[in-house]
Amino acid sequence: MPGLLPHIKVGAESELGRAVSQLTGLSSLLDLAEHVRRAKTKIDKEFVKGNASDREKADRDYALAKADLKKILETHPEIAPPKVAPEPYGDKGIDPILREIETHFERTKAEAFRSAQEILGDAFDPTNPAILRDLEKNIARALERVAHIGFRGDGGSFGGILEMRNIAFMKRL
Repeated sequence: MPGLLPHIKVGAESELGRAVSQLTGLSSLLDLAEHVRRAKTKIDKEFVKGNASDREKADRDYALAKADLKKILETHPEIAPPKVAPEPYGDKGIDPILREIETHFERTKAEAFRSAQEILGDAFDPTNPAILRDLEKNIARALERVAHIGFRGDGGSFGGILEMRNIAFMKRL
């Protein structure tokens, strides 16, 4: 064995080294180490790139939503939150600001629903989630129909609404 020492290269595989590792149980650890090395390489190359592209897409979506919000707030400054939506970045520091903005809009929406009760009557319950979802789902369609009819606010267009309802009723018969 001492005669083999000059021929054994440090860091290189040899038959003697493989035989010793198999006899001592180190071969399974070496296999595990190789598997870990391949997994690390895969994670570094594929998953990190995938996360970066997901983050870039989320940043683009956030910027688009922020631009849409800015346009809405320009036409309706009365609903503007106390703080401006921050730019997207990886810091967790924007989370409290976004939660504060979300809370502001939830309060504003709740106030709007309470005022809708004044228009829709006591049958409308602003605390009923099903009714609120239905109202949110159908409000755009209702506004579109009112605009199409030409609602003037002076009661002159209600005759047209009644006439449309009667025509729709007659078609069902």
